[in-house]
Amino acid sequence: MIRTDADGTILINNEHVQVFGLLSLYSRLKLESKGYKCRGASALSAIKKITGMKGTSATMVPKYEGWLRERNILT
Repeated sequence: MIRTDADGTILINNEHVQVFGLLSLYSRLKLESKGYKCRGASALSAIKKITGMKGTSATMVPKYEGWLRERNILT
């Protein structure tokens, strides 16, 4: 839940930052599956490390999407 203080500043906690990271990996994975390349480690390798799943970038998109839905990160 996002909270605001008295002057309207949005307060975020560690959970929000972690969710943002997982969702940004999801977006990067979708781009990688279409052929885009990024600097540094691929989203695919990061997702494999986090989830323990195996597969190519094309097969991991629906798997990771399901993983996010199981945790109520995606609706």
